[in-house]
Amino acid sequence: MAGYSGQLGHIGVGRESSWGSGAAPQLFIAELNRATIGPVVAQDFPEQVSGVMGVRRVRSGLTSYRGTVNFDVSAGGTLPLFVLSCFGTCTTTIVNTIGGYAYRHLFTFANTLSSIERPSLTLEHNHGSLYARRYTGCRVERLRLSLAGDESATLQADVDLVGKDEVTSGPASASFNTDQTLSFPTFTARFDAADNTKVRQFSVEFDPGLEPIPTAGGAGKLGRLPASGLDVTGEALLVLEGTERRSDYIAGTERSLRFALTGATIVSTWAYEVAIELFRARISDHDNPLAAGILNERIEFRGLWHDTNGVARVIVTNTTSGY
Repeated sequence: MAGYSGQLGHIGVGRESSWGSGAAPQLFIAELNRATIGPVVAQDFPEQVSGVMGVRRVRSGLTSYRGTVNFDVSAGGTLPLFVLSCFGTCTTTIVNTIGGYAYRHLFTFANTLSSIERPSLTLEHNHGSLYARRYTGCRVERLRLSLAGDESATLQADVDLVGKDEVTSGPASASFNTDQTLSFPTFTARFDAADNTKVRQFSVEFDPGLEPIPTAGGAGKLGRLPASGLDVTGEALLVLEGTERRSDYIAGTERSLRFALTGATIVSTWAYEVAIELFRARISDHDNPLAAGILNERIEFRGLWHDTNGVARVIVTNTTSGY
């Protein structure tokens, strides 16, 4: 029976020591939904000039490597590597040592010169054990975390990537984290540190402002890939039971927001967890959609700079000692 390229394929992710240096996969996406990544060649197709004796040639420009991966999020999986590439800084604290180890990772925006060059990744796309392509020098162009309003829904990650080059290699042997994906029954939300049980679903998008730059000697490939900042936007749907959010929108009131999902217990009181925190957020749009016969509140929000904590942070608790 013939096999098809892509069957039994997988995506592996490794952190590079320097941009474009390449790295073997350290972690593999356990519950991959879809992945598209490959070369993007800029081409200039000139308009034909009628009545002119001459050949108008197509001109090739910069070649970059772009793609998107979508997967169900588990705290012990690949999400932390993508968050690190997007944010730039990770602080890890060991929170339990007796009876088992648990670690808490705080990913924050690198408001230093190091933010110019975010950590880069190599993505290995295994084509069904036939061969693999490794896309080197990848950085996160956009990271979106979302949860639908359904008790069977899981936390989803959509990651847009930009890379420098590709190489062909033999596929690495995949091994997957064993903790489960984070699902809706453990979802909690807070506004200004107070539990908010009205939130039905949410999405938060992080944009580090990558700027692909061609430079001399790059042989048609990217010469630099710096980040310019961190823009945080999002949306949430709430059951309408009051006018607080409408008043916030009209008055321009700023709130802190937190969305979190918790998994199985690691040890003692510590469990697998992914949490998203915005320290200063302002509602940028508000309306009242009708869904399933219930009037809801839909809010769009945008993160603002906080002098101490930055715009936002992502917190991951798992059994990994560091990234």
